[in-house]
Amino acid sequence: MTVSRKSSPSPSTSSSLEEPKIGVYVCHCGSNIAGTVDVAKVAEYASKLPKVAVARHYMYMCSDSGQGLIKEDIDKLGINRVVVASCSPRMHEPTFRKVCESRGLNKYLFEMANIREHCSWAHMHEPEKATVKAMELVRMSVAKARLLEALPQMEVEVKPSVLVIGGGIAGLSAARDIADRGFKVTLAERKPVLGGNLAKLNALFPSSREATEVIEPIIKDILKNENVTVKLNTQVTSCEGFIGNFKVKLSQQPDFVNEKCNQCGKCFNVCPIETPDDMDFALTSRKAIYKVPSYNSGEITSRAVIDSEHCTRCGKCVDACGAFAIDLDAKPRESTVEIGSIIVATGFDSFEPVGLYLYGEHADVVTLAQLSRIVKEDGPTKGDLVNPRTGEKPGSIVFISCVGSREEPDTTGKEEDNATRTYCSRVCCAAMAESANTIREKFPETQVYVLYRDFRTFGKGHEELYRKSRENLVKYIRYTSEKPPKIMQNSDGKDSASRLKVVVWDDLIARELEINADMVVLASAIVPSRGTTQLGQTIGLSRSRDGFFLEAHLKLNPLSSVTDGIFIAGVAQGPKDSCDSAAQGSGAAAKASALIAQGKVPIESSISSVNEDRCGGCGVCEGACIYGAIEMKKLEGEKTKRVAQVVEAVCKGCGTCGAACPSGAITMKHFTDRQLTEMIKAAI
Repeated sequence: MTVSRKSSPSPSTSSSLEEPKIGVYVCHCGSNIAGTVDVAKVAEYASKLPKVAVARHYMYMCSDSGQGLIKEDIDKLGINRVVVASCSPRMHEPTFRKVCESRGLNKYLFEMANIREHCSWAHMHEPEKATVKAMELVRMSVAKARLLEALPQMEVEVKPSVLVIGGGIAGLSAARDIADRGFKVTLAERKPVLGGNLAKLNALFPSSREATEVIEPIIKDILKNENVTVKLNTQVTSCEGFIGNFKVKLSQQPDFVNEKCNQCGKCFNVCPIETPDDMDFALTSRKAIYKVPSYNSGEITSRAVIDSEHCTRCGKCVDACGAFAIDLDAKPRESTVEIGSIIVATGFDSFEPVGLYLYGEHADVVTLAQLSRIVKEDGPTKGDLVNPRTGEKPGSIVFISCVGSREEPDTTGKEEDNATRTYCSRVCCAAMAESANTIREKFPETQVYVLYRDFRTFGKGHEELYRKSRENLVKYIRYTSEKPPKIMQNSDGKDSASRLKVVVWDDLIARELEINADMVVLASAIVPSRGTTQLGQTIGLSRSRDGFFLEAHLKLNPLSSVTDGIFIAGVAQGPKDSCDSAAQGSGAAAKASALIAQGKVPIESSISSVNEDRCGGCGVCEGACIYGAIEMKKLEGEKTKRVAQVVEAVCKGCGTCGAACPSGAITMKHFTDRQLTEMIKAAI
């Protein structure tokens, strides 16, 4: 990939050869910094440092008026170096770089000192020492600023196509929006069907619309759009490249059933394998060969597929198929897509509360997701409120909230395996209210109880949903985490296999209650989808302690990942409802579309540089680089001598190669040895 360089701004304002004229700007950050650090004292100290022409302090330097101070000083005072002492560079370094560029100053003539995280927050009980430390950090930044050099802005060309990983509501919304803008989209879904979890659920809140009424029109729009290529049963196996130029390898598992299939059903009858049906959240079972929606015709019909995970290759389906439509020897199809951007919308799985509240031990204990299938018109009971495993109709139902959510922090270090979920799953409360309303309105003879720790109605229309459930005589009982509900088989003389007793301490009236229940519904936690860990490692995404993909910044950049050009949307980023997931899908689509529409995108110039005369060709740097940004090349005219070469578009400027180089041949632009040495001298 060719990297182009834009010429630097005019030498009159951004030349590295000019005598440094530094402006220092200290931010109060409201009381985040000024509540501990004496910012006026820091600014006064900075004004006396060598080459500092002006030093100011202001309430919010990142505000328009704060940025205006810097612009005014560049214009009127001829400031040619800028130092801002405020929060983390991760948050606002791009902001202040743009301020410099807006006045013709090269953005690499800017330096930032973090006096919020490193001073005021770290030493909030020692304000005097925090102030002294802030002065020292500013002194170090000014020392570096005196030696800053203007760097040319580098650019790379962008491939005008996008890969969307995940076929749920977020991924579908993203794919449709990008395709409608005229860009090519590859939609990769690891399951043989589109729609994700939403396709399985009943009514959505707060509109009470059927989930299929929402999801199917989007799927049909995508099927009709020639800009979209849908790949089902597909997973990402490798990802190389960088923003604008990703090369992703996909592996598509076969259906094992081809277009000759006439839907006769003989294969289903002879298949000896029974496995839990994922579409019914394991309430029912299906064969290893089964029907799923088909999208090949542009409309949603049906097709047969074989579940390779559970199929034993016994061959009975092959013998029974008179159309010769089954090929058990079919191999995965490997393909490579070259795209400019990636959107990760991998959705979620529901926590399986095995071992909690008799789940998995008693047939009348189900999850909230399973209940949604039970009352769904095309579910296992065709919408009738009966337990599909016992066939009995419940006279009373007890919901229990926060099952697997909001647990105490884990101290065993197993968070990576999702051992504990300290977070709130957000959607459970409104989903319980919606399901309770559905039951009370369709089956008014059934009594409904909701046992909750806290009832959180954060979304639009959620509070109204809760109030409606109260009007429908749903009984709410508050419990505490210290005294969670207990469930046992009832021994009141009735059939103990079909009835349960729930014992709960009512926190509001301070007494223990006993409730006879025919069905207990557990509002289990939302957890990252299966394969999240492997996918993150493959495409280079970080994950939070909760296991969800980590955004660049929770408030300022929630849709971008820490890897340039890769965006995240929906529950892949954290628990949320379908409305927010769809909105994030569209938001990620807007970001990806804006990126690929540019044709070229800027990349970081503060990267490694190799002095070929000093390089010994040992290759230590190549092995040390975790980004694969260094390659060994032969020198022109030399038979054996090799030297390191930096792949500029891939390099992240981490400096690992420079630290590993035994001959000192690698220098970090914007973090040169001389600059760092001056900072150390200033510190001591």
